[in-house]
Amino acid sequence: MAERTAPTPRTRRRRIIDRPRLTRLLDTGQGRFKLLIGPAGYGKTTLARQWLEDKQATWYRGTAASADVAALAAGIREAVVALVPGAGHALMERLPVTRRPEEEAHVLAEMLAADLAAWPPEAWLVFDEYQVIAGTVAAERFVETLLREAPLNVLLTTRTRPGWASSRRILYGEVYELDRMALAMTDDEAFELLRGVGPSARELVDAAQGWPAVLSMAARTP
Repeated sequence: MAERTAPTPRTRRRRIIDRPRLTRLLDTGQGRFKLLIGPAGYGKTTLARQWLEDKQATWYRGTAASADVAALAAGIREAVVALVPGAGHALMERLPVTRRPEEEAHVLAEMLAADLAAWPPEAWLVFDEYQVIAGTVAAERFVETLLREAPLNVLLTTRTRPGWASSRRILYGEVYELDRMALAMTDDEAFELLRGVGPSARELVDAAQGWPAVLSMAARTP
């Protein structure tokens, strides 16, 4: 499923604070591939939206169906065509006649990559909820081949590190990641979120240990 970039709506019931500490890290982090890695409730998607507010981007959100290479290929194609019109036409013609797409994952990825040579240099493809394909060999092979062959800038949100994001690639600056420790709220961020809570704020901050979802819930609770 492809999704156009859109700011997360702010409502009175949901308190969201800007996190310039993290957006600055994303701004300065090296590499075409940026990873936000942490458990559910660590604000990965919210942070991605905040960082991309002033950038050109298109979104693909992983679902259970994404583990199927054909569905994954079609979904990513739907996302990238928003920025590169016509991309993936040959891919979409081939998919219906491909009997075992999992065995042709690299070929399908190369077909799509060939159409992405005109990818805008400053644009980003976001793969949200990448963990749904983590450990699925064929699906991860498709993504790895696409990233190797196409000049994409990619931001991933995931609960587990992709198999292709090796320590070597991180060391040499190909991949930049913010992990659970970085995504956890600092005390200053937590207290800003909990303004007005009163004397119990200190206890809540200590108990939450930086978990953004818990702190956000506390901020909404009378």
